[in-house]
Amino acid sequence: MALFFVFCFAFSVGALALLLVNDSEPANGTPARKTSLTPHGIINIATNGSFNATALAEHWPGEGTASAPYIISGYEITPDPTEDGIRISLTDCYFVISDCYVHGGKNGIMLTTVMNGVIMRNNCTDNSYDGMQLNGATDNIVLSNNCTSNELYGVRLSQYSNRNTVIQNNCSNNYDGIYIYSSSVNEILDNNCSNNSNDGISLTGSHYNNMTGNLASNNTRYAVAILSGTYNQIFNNRFLYNNGTNDAYDPATRVQARDDGFENAWNSTDHGNYWSDLTAPDDNHDGIVDYPDYEIEGIAGAKDYYPLANPSAPEIPEFGMTAVIPVFGLLLIVLESVRSRRRTGH
Repeated sequence: MALFFVFCFAFSVGALALLLVNDSEPANGTPARKTSLTPHGIINIATNGSFNATALAEHWPGEGTASAPYIISGYEITPDPTEDGIRISLTDCYFVISDCYVHGGKNGIMLTTVMNGVIMRNNCTDNSYDGMQLNGATDNIVLSNNCTSNELYGVRLSQYSNRNTVIQNNCSNNYDGIYIYSSSVNEILDNNCSNNSNDGISLTGSHYNNMTGNLASNNTRYAVAILSGTYNQIFNNRFLYNNGTNDAYDPATRVQARDDGFENAWNSTDHGNYWSDLTAPDDNHDGIVDYPDYEIEGIAGAKDYYPLANPSAPEIPEFGMTAVIPVFGLLLIVLESVRSRRRTGH
């Protein structure tokens, strides 16, 4: 049953992306995509009333409701280094931010105490803090964004940013690719967190997060570092040549992950992660390295008891039903809103 809902989630995400891309197509089906982005000043929204007033002034589609979310799309924003490019706070309006290029500021996109957002296909690069930061933000979707070459983090979840889904983003060439601080029950799925100057994914004081299907390669420090936190799950990821490792497994010298938390799981019931420095032997050809277990550095004494013998694409992640159902519902709502606007021409 869980796999069914995951399939529906993936299908809905893909359909939403296609509809948003083609939302401005004329009736004859000839693509009418913008050849360039529209220059725009910083966007600063606080409270539902502010969102409504700004949407009216900017002629943004939507009403901020579940059936008609606000849509902010197609802008290039170059803020001052001390300013956030897009800052939304203190609202529970439904909204979508898509296809914006936000660069050269403090944070590319900053969400504080918000929910019901879909942030997708944005390019948030060369910012002095983070590509994208969620602070006290819950039940949002961060999908297919390029958050690279920022001074601190590609994507940061902080201060009780819970129940968010961060999926298929490129979070490379930052300090940390994804940083999770005091935030729990998030789904971190199928992201590329590579070539960062510190860790691919780092967690502090965070619990019950699921990390599945991610690629972390050639990070200066760890693929995943849990500095503190409990009951996080890490499996079906690909970890390649992090922390200066090579093809020879040598836990006495260096490994690719660290765990200073408690009761975190580095494998599911029958499979773990692919580690580039431990890929054999697999004499029974079941796809699991026969021995040894992969040792995780840190005071937790954790291990991956089922390291994968090959880096084949991971299975569809079986993430929790609690997270899937509201995400799936939100995507269906946004899909219907976009369809309605295309039918009516508004």
